[in-house]
Amino acid sequence: MRRHVVTRLAQVVPSILFLSIFIFALLRVMPGDVTTTILGGGAEGGRVSEEDARVVRGKLGLDQPVTVQYVDWLARALRGDLGGSLYRDETVWDIVGRTGMVTMEVALLSTLIAIIVGVPLGVIAAIYRDTWIDHLARIASVAGLSMPTFWTGTLLILGLATIFDWLPPSFFVESFWKDPLGNLSQFIWPSLVLGYAFAAYITRMTRAQMLETMREDYVRTARSKGLAERVVILRHALRNALLPIVALVGVLFAVLMSGAVIVERIFVLPGLGNALVEAVVQRDIFIVQGLILLIGVSVLLVNLLIDVAYGLLDPRVSVR
Repeated sequence: MRRHVVTRLAQVVPSILFLSIFIFALLRVMPGDVTTTILGGGAEGGRVSEEDARVVRGKLGLDQPVTVQYVDWLARALRGDLGGSLYRDETVWDIVGRTGMVTMEVALLSTLIAIIVGVPLGVIAAIYRDTWIDHLARIASVAGLSMPTFWTGTLLILGLATIFDWLPPSFFVESFWKDPLGNLSQFIWPSLVLGYAFAAYITRMTRAQMLETMREDYVRTARSKGLAERVVILRHALRNALLPIVALVGVLFAVLMSGAVIVERIFVLPGLGNALVEAVVQRDIFIVQGLILLIGVSVLLVNLLIDVAYGLLDPRVSVR
């Protein structure tokens, strides 16, 4: 097991290095000049003197060779300094502190909803295979996979406004600890939209895994011993079918932490994705590269935890 963890850790380091190079290079090849935007020249270039642009580039270190800029940025990132905004007195960590909990709450609620809906639905669909229950579950999961979240979110808002004459708050209410009901009334709707979409993946994965494990010899042996069907399903079939589902849930959670941008925009949530979009629009390059690096590292660490958990649940993985 220790070897498995060390191997996975060794694979994470070059992944983070490659990610940092990719982010840095991508932002440097983007069209336009950030100094022109800072000096008020606008996207078309505007009337900015070359002398002013040169002074700004020097202050930001953008007049240095690209390799020097990258090494300097990476060295500061390793010390925990991910940079700050070009337009406001705000660092990447300030933005994460202001918006990170919002995205984290949406991701946790969505994942919880996806598990509560997806796992039981997949198990029931497998038990009642090729019946109307199975067909209904498959239709619901295919619909969840087919409909984009921005469309589902828009339909939900329209439905709430039309049927109940009510709209979710268009401003950030309060944290869960200060106003639980007000907070949930705002966060439950985007979480339902994302949770439904990811429940579809979990339902299909659970159904497929359950059908496979229910054909295994140990399940037939358990039935031949006279065990109750509930015990056979929950203790023998589901327990072994859960392993790939755990990995899928971890990946989905990582995707939610980095990919809830559109839903945050639709439901006016001041989350991490919203802050990233604003930084991209403003060409606030240091904030963009800092946030993307932080999100990327978070995704890699979540995957590392999943691999470790997978090794603990299935010792065969760490032996291979």
